[in-house]
Amino acid sequence: MYKRQDQIDHFIYKEDILQGSKETTHKNILKIPVISEILAKECGEIIEEIINAKLFIQQVYGFKSYKAGVYENMHKDHNPMRQITMMICANKDLSSGASQGMVSDWHFYINDHNNKENKISLSIGDYIIYEGHNLDHGFTDMFVGKNYDVLFLHYRLEK
Repeated sequence: MYKRQDQIDHFIYKEDILQGSKETTHKNILKIPVISEILAKECGEIIEEIINAKLFIQQVYGFKSYKAGVYENMHKDHNPMRQITMMICANKDLSSGASQGMVSDWHFYINDHNNKENKISLSIGDYIIYEGHNLDHGFTDMFVGKNYDVLFLHYRLEK
């Protein structure tokens, strides 16, 4: 971890680490080719095997770090090229301070093709694959932990 300003100034990818607001932080890894290529390829192969279809990488969104007090309304992804999304739980700290103790989890909600709501809990390293442009999804409960970090990878189906 870089602690001195002169080290931060010389960090080659410092422009790719965005501070965001106090509620969320985005860390864009798109410009770090080796990492994004490996993630996109390896995760894409997992998804292809599961859905039995060929995929093309659309976007390695990067890490999104949710902070206390945030939530997401149910939504569909606006980009129709994001046909298949893989969301990976990279890290989470559910502690919310001594006064509140630990929360049980922060759930991801997604409506299936029959519009039935599903409540999903992810452990670190778990992932979910879903059609982000077709299915309503979001973290609709207010987050009361310290951080919840996820990685988003978006794919489109081969035509």
